[in-house]
Order: sequence, then C-alpha cells, then structure tokens
Amino acid sequence: MKKIGLTIIVAVVLLAVGTYVAIWYGADQFLSRVKSDIAEKGVLTWQGVNPRLDGSVEVRDLELTLFELSQPIRVASATLSMDSAATLVNWLLRPTGVWPDNTRLEVSQAQLIVRPALTKDWLTQTDDTRAQWPRPWHLRACGARTQLGGTDLLSMGIDRLEVDLTLHWLGATRDGYELVGELNGNEIGSVDFRLQGEELPIEWAQLADAGLTGWPSMQLVVRDGGFMRRLSAYCAKPGHKDPSGWASAETEALQRDLKQWGIALSPELASLYQSWLHEGGEIAADLPVKPKAEVADINTLAAYFSRDDLLVQHNGRPLAQVGFEVDKAIFLAVTEPASVQPAAVEPAVADHLAWRQTPLATADHWLGRQIRVEMAAGHSLEGHLSDINNRQLIILRRVAGGEFASPAARADVSELHVLRRLDELPPVLEEMRLRDAAGRRSGPTDHVPAQFEDESESADVGSPIF
Repeated sequence: MKKIGLTIIVAVVLLAVGTYVAIWYGADQFLSRVKSDIAEKGVLTWQGVNPRLDGSVEVRDLELTLFELSQPIRVASATLSMDSAATLVNWLLRPTGVWPDNTRLEVSQAQLIVRPALTKDWLTQTDDTRAQWPRPWHLRACGARTQLGGTDLLSMGIDRLEVDLTLHWLGATRDGYELVGELNGNEIGSVDFRLQGEELPIEWAQLADAGLTGWPSMQLVVRDGGFMRRLSAYCAKPGHKDPSGWASAETEALQRDLKQWGIALSPELASLYQSWLHEGGEIAADLPVKPKAEVADINTLAAYFSRDDLLVQHNGRPLAQVGFEVDKAIFLAVTEPASVQPAAVEPAVADHLAWRQTPLATADHWLGRQIRVEMAAGHSLEGHLSDINNRQLIILRRVAGGEFASPAARADVSELHVLRRLDELPPVLEEMRLRDAAGRRSGPTDHVPAQFEDESESADVGSPIF
C-alpha cells in the first residue's frame, strides 16, 4: 500500500510540475510572438511569469515602449484565466482568434507617466490629402489647441494615466455569444460594456477592419470621473468664459464642422454633447442589434440611431431621438468629389457673395472680413479676421452672445476661404483701383497682383451664405 500511495503522490507531483512548466513555456512563447508582432511599433518586456494550476497565468511587471510615445507604458500585472490548465496550455501553444468559453483577462495598474511632451518630437502627420472626418474628440474652442497634450493634463492636476481592464468572454450563452468588459481609468473615467449577438465570435485581429458587417447589441455605461468638469474649467480660461459658455461654443463649432459634411445633429444629441462637455457624469446606452450593412454607410448609421428601441440616459434622465440626419448630396460631394461634376458658373452668380478659396499669402489684405480657414488637423474656424502676423491669424468668433478670439497658426492652415464676390478685390487693392479710375491722368494704372486673377475655378459657389 505504501508503494501505491507513494506512486500516486509522485504521479501527482510530476503532473503538477509538468502542468506548471507547460503553462510557463506556453506563456513565454505567446509573449515572444506578441513581442515579435509589435517589433515595428515598439518593444515589450516582462519580468516574470507565474503559472497557476487552477488554469491561469500571471505576467508581472510588463513594460511596453512604443516608439511614438516619450514614456513607456508600465503594467503591474496581467492575468489570463481559463476553465482548466489543459485548456490554457492548449490555447497558449496554439492560439486562435477566439478565446475558449469563460475566459477572463485582467490587467492591473497599466500606467503612463504624463510629461509635457507625450509624443516624440520627430513625429509628423501623414500626408493624407483625403477628406478627414470631423473628430468629435478634437477641441475647437479651447484656445489654440485641438487636442490635449501632456502640458494640458499636468495643468489640470493629472500627472499619470492609470487604468485597470477586465474582459470576460462568456462565449456561447442562452442569448447568443457574450462579452463583458470594464475599463476603469480612475481620474479620467470608466467604461462598462456588454456585447451580445449571434456573430460575436470574430477574429480579434478584425476588430479594426472597417468592413465588418453588422453590430451586436450593446449595453454601454460611460462615466467621466470628474474629468469633464476639469476640462470645461480649463478650456474656458483662454476666452474668459464660464464653463457653460465654453461647452456651448464647442458644441456650435462641432455642428459647423459637421454641417460641411451634410450632417446635422438632432437637438437632443447636440444638447447631450454640450451637457457632457460641461458637467460630465454618466451616459448609459442600450443599443439594439444593428442590421447587416457596411459600417461606412453613413445613411444606414443615421437610420440606426433614429430607432425607437435605442435607449440613452444621461445622469439617469432618459433621452429620445438622439441621432442625426444626413444630406446625401453634400456628403457625397465631400467624400466622393470625383463623382460630383461642378456646375458651370453663370455670370449672375459672380455677383453673389459666397465662400471663395483665396491664397493664404494674401490674408493680410482681408482684415475685418468674414473668413473660414480649413486646418490641417481636419477642423475649421469661421469668423472675422481681426489681426494677422507672420505666425498666426486671429479670428474673432461670436459665441453665446459674446466674442471669442481664436488664433490659427499659419503653418496649420491648409485653405483660406473669404466670403466675397467672384470678381471682388481685397479692400486695399479696391481702393487703389478706384483711385486709378478717378485719376488716370496722374499716371499708369497700378497692376493687380496675379494671385487675385482668374479665381473662378476655386470658388465655392454652392456654399450657403451666413
């Protein structure tokens, strides 16, 4: 009996040791593959792997150094758990795009130290001449900035970005496939979500593919953790406005950007955006299953967000008709300009005021006039040109019953449009022309610079007049 008992003990120990080694080896191989896959974007290191016989493995002290960031992302621990050690070992050695049912991933204390420069100085924007979607997360009325940087976060008292992540893949359930997730960003808020649907088991690598068809139903809760109040107070300072006035100006600027794409937010959605910017809080949404259609089909999206079974709440208050409408003609003209033939300019149109593209080098001739500048970042600024120098244009904009000066760096301006007639000269040259017409006997007529001649091809005749 003693021999049998000893044999059993030895077998159990050997099995435990073998399982431990197999999990450690599988985890090391998996991490090595990930490290190789991201080699072009950064470097991944880790200090230790802790296999557990309950079917989980913990990786400690990970450090991800992305070439685009000035600081590394450090993770205290990442734990992957499955139903059994055998399932875990099998997946680690032969990973597939879909996790086994009842798989959980927990990432603890992923941290990025905030520095004034979060990205490397040598990074440049890609030379993409295609029309860029208006980005709701871009700032339009927060001084001269369009995106928050490290200096801004430090000024708001945020010296580090720290998040905890939990993903629980339930797999096949009574209601279809299901994925539950929680992202807790402490000072920058949190996100909870639940996805359900018949098509959920997709390859994880396809999540960034814009051609995915259909959306599962989603329950989503977003909390700002007090961050939006900090942001509204911070961005209101440059224009000497209160946070409510800044949120209103930011919302109006977004609506103007979207209008150029033929997209009009519903009053409820615009109000929600403004309230979120001002006070933050909690947004809860219950999004039904989206029919199969290309995600890029803007008209399908507009129809989806007008559905009656789409439920949205802000701080517990139900909201109805949180959607948007699309002017197909304008949207196609922006996204597919080659498919829209420009209309011939009739003589009568030349006498009408319209937004007309004008050389940036002549901007100083249009002081006091209504202008619109298209920025390289993808947004636009519209107002009166109140001042200009070698570095920037100062655009005076009316918001919330007052005026707000928005600087636009010359280097960031991609196009200048002036609200004028087709044959109209800048005020300075117009005065020169009138003087010459009244006193031709005094000498030859001053020559009008070539950059103002024959601008009919660049006229935006079809734009609305404000």
